[in-house]
Amino acid sequence: MLLSLFKTRSRTECEVRLHDGTRFRVRPGETLLDAALAAGLDAPYNCRVGACRTCRCEVVEGKANSLVDRAYVLEPHDLQRGAYLACQTQPLSDLVLRWEMGHRPESGITAKVSGQAQLTPRVWRVSLITARALQASPGQYVGVRVPQGENPAWLRPYSIVSLAPHLDGSLLHLDVARHAGGRMSTWLTSADAIGQAVQLAGPFGDCVAGSDAAPLAAAGAGSGIGAACGALMESHARQPSRPTLLLAYGAQLQDLYGADALAASARRHGARHLSLAWAEHAPTAASGTARGRAPFGLDAIGAWAASWSHTPSQATHDARVLLYGPSGFVDACLPVLHDMGFGAERIRFDRYQSPSEETT
Repeated sequence: MLLSLFKTRSRTECEVRLHDGTRFRVRPGETLLDAALAAGLDAPYNCRVGACRTCRCEVVEGKANSLVDRAYVLEPHDLQRGAYLACQTQPLSDLVLRWEMGHRPESGITAKVSGQAQLTPRVWRVSLITARALQASPGQYVGVRVPQGENPAWLRPYSIVSLAPHLDGSLLHLDVARHAGGRMSTWLTSADAIGQAVQLAGPFGDCVAGSDAAPLAAAGAGSGIGAACGALMESHARQPSRPTLLLAYGAQLQDLYGADALAASARRHGARHLSLAWAEHAPTAASGTARGRAPFGLDAIGAWAASWSHTPSQATHDARVLLYGPSGFVDACLPVLHDMGFGAERIRFDRYQSPSEETT
């Protein structure tokens, strides 16, 4: 498993000192990034799931525990310098860090829920209209906050499937998986949400199509299929000559969606595209990809990349891969891609929260 679930963590509060002398405290179970933000520091971050590397820092003194295998998300020269990702790191002792403070993403964007469409038994596409234009790309995500009067607001991140200008603002679409006991997902997909105001923060993340011409593969599980399709459609529109591949995973056949719209996008723009989809024929709760089993057919990415490379032996050094879905799915994919020869710099990913991780 990529997640270091059984590593020890400090049972006492630790002090962190930055190279410029700034100090802050980290409570047991808290990450360096969360503690720095709670202390009011202008800590740099973007995705908060260990994918974008924006929160990279270096441990100069002390011991730290990484919640992810750093070899899959950082380059060898970074590891030699003692690099960690602050959003995925907890201190095991007092620390001295080399960490440049930076810019925080935008927050407080007002939006209204304008529509809903059920795509599968569990996934709804929710439409939001923002009061002002949002500069973002499909595959990034926004934090959605729902004020609850005097009660703490619900906060949950959702990936952007598509967005377009709308009057003075933007129309964006989010794919929401409804979970039993998930307060936010249940509310966003209910009729009560239509016309209601929410607050957005972001956009976050860099799991996007990008601007290079390298072949682009995107793998999505559950509601992550929508973000994968959105990123590939943006590639079709901007770079139709760029080959694209979709790998879609669901627990059942009825959980698969998006391939027809993606194929229509490829035809409309004259793009070269292939879609592959697998259903596990298992109850959602028992889904192997959700629990961390390497998904079937992932090796197709290597063969597909080689078919577009002038030097097949170097194919994995050229193609780019995007991953969207539950943490178990993403963490199972990473070592497989690594073994295929895809370096960390060629992979971007977005791990989705479980309903139990909704925050206030």
